[in-house]
Amino acid sequence: MRRVYARIIACEFFDLKQNYRNQNMLDGGVSSVTVTANAKTHRVTVYYYDVPRYESIVSGLGEEINKSR
Repeated sequence: MRRVYARIIACEFFDLKQNYRNQNMLDGGVSSVTVTANAKTHRVTVYYYDVPRYESIVSGLGEEINKSR
């Protein structure tokens, strides 16, 4: 989990907006991540929108989950 937290901090997750939405996409998938650290909770939800810092965090979480299996 330390690597995941390091990536969250490096990608400035807590500075991301709460919602990113592609206004041209009316129906589709949603991705959401909520992080609580140091008594602070932040949730980011993405609706078909390119947010590289968010993508990096989601990718890192997937890598860590796969390593733990």
